[in-house]
Formats: sequence, C-alpha cells, structure tokens
Amino acid sequence: ATPPPAGDPAPATETSADRWPELRAAGWTDAADTLTAEVRTGRMNDVDVARLRHAWAEATRSPDRLAPLAEAVLRTGGAAALHPSGRRDLPHRTARHDVLTGQVRIGRCAEDPHNPYARRSTGLALDPALLGTSLLAVGPPGSGKSDRLVRPVVEALGLRALAGQAAVLAVGGAGAPLGPDEAFDVVVRVGDPASAHDLDLYGGTSDPDEAAAVLAEGLVGDVGSLDSRRAATVLAQLLGPYRAAHGHFPSVPELRELLDGAPAALAALRAALEAAGHHAMLRELEARARQAGG
Repeated sequence: ATPPPAGDPAPATETSADRWPELRAAGWTDAADTLTAEVRTGRMNDVDVARLRHAWAEATRSPDRLAPLAEAVLRTGGAAALHPSGRRDLPHRTARHDVLTGQVRIGRCAEDPHNPYARRSTGLALDPALLGTSLLAVGPPGSGKSDRLVRPVVEALGLRALAGQAAVLAVGGAGAPLGPDEAFDVVVRVGDPASAHDLDLYGGTSDPDEAAAVLAEGLVGDVGSLDSRRAATVLAQLLGPYRAAHGHFPSVPELRELLDGAPAALAALRAALEAAGHHAMLRELEARARQAGG
C-alpha cells in the first residue's frame, strides 16, 4: 500500500444530520439549534460532533441524564461533555480520519494479482469493527509498519477516546512513533528515572497480603485458582518481611533474587529483621527459605 497524504481536522460537514434531529425529537430544539449553528460556523470539529452524538445516545439510556446534557449544550455549545483532559482534538494528525464512522485510511491496495480485482488500487481504511478484534502486521524492519500503520491506528483510537467511545493504552519500545507526548494523558517510561510516572508493581497498596494477591493475579492469572493462591502465599512470605525491614516493597531485581532464594539476598533481609526485632516476620522468612530449599 502507498501512504495517504496527511490529513488535518476540518469542520464537520453540513448534512441533514447537522440539524441534530435526535435532540429535536426529544424536544430540545434550542440545544439542537445551538449545535447546528456551531457546526455551520465551523466552531465544532468532527471530534465534537462524534462526542456529542455518542453522549446523547448514552444519555437516552438514562433519561435523567438528558436534561443536564442539553443544558450543558446551551451553556457551552460544542464544548459540552468534554473528555476529562479537556482536549477537543489531537495535537496533530498524520493520517486521514473519518471520525464520524471511526475509520482511518492507511493507504491504497496494491495493483497485484494476489488482491481481488475489485480491491486493486482502491483506498484501504480500518474501522472499529476490525480494531476491536485483532490485527497482525507483517513486514521487514524499515518497511513502514510503525509510521504507516501503527501510528494511524493509535491516532484513530485516540480520537475515539476524545469522543468518549474508547480508552486507549498504547505500548511500545523507547522511541516508537506512537505520537507526541502531548497526545496522551499520561506517558510512562519504564526504567527511566526522569519519567514523571511509573508502573506500581504492587497496585498502590501498602498491605503485604493485598500486594501479594495483586501481583500473583497478574503473574499467574486465573483468580481463585490453586496456583494463584500458592503464588500469593509465596509472595506474602517475602513481601511482609521485606516491608517490615525496609518500609517499602522490593524492586523487581530484589524480588527476583528473593524468589530465587539467593543466599546473599536472604541473609541481608534476615539480618535487617533481626536488627529491628521483627521476630514474627523472621519466622515467615525462615518458612519461605525452608520451602524454597525443598
């Protein structure tokens, strides 16, 4: 496929839908007139339209939410029902998006006998029905998978998030072209001391048993299974003593050493517990050491 030209956001197009018949049918003519004027004067973009259409559809399922939404439209027009970030668009778009249908164009089908005749040289777009299942991209390094496929898909999902229709977690290696930092609410650079955010291995809790359960569920899965309970027990026998000795839970390398039963790590933790007089936790650690030895 050949890359499409970059597309910047444009005002929502004037169609019969821009008169907001769904609001008029519910009796909120003033709110519909407000949005119609916003669209026709270019004060609303495609994300605003998609967001408010979705918000209205969601509100109709809970009638008590219709009046607050309509009143917000009367007060703020196309800025009603904003995403929590307050943003109404991404900082920059590199692909062509049809936000109202959720499609993103990624290029053009090749003129190749492997492709069905009707698809050769036609535009190719991905929609939410496909992205909601799975997608596999195969190609050699440098063939454009990241720039011409991954970033447009992340953009499309980001636009849907701003429209209240998705929550996006984009994971990539350092330097992956997923978009500028300002396109995301939070950027986590794992292992980078300069990162303002990080991942909490223990789910934000200070209770050793709860931390062990959270970590066991993440590592083993299958909540409530025998394997998960065993893993939680093993972790608790290490997390409780470590926190008692140091006031915090171990880092990943430290936890790995303890789980492996590294003599130096166990000896250091044993000495710290003895020095602080944590005899109950010392018995927990000894029980773990005996089981590990078996």
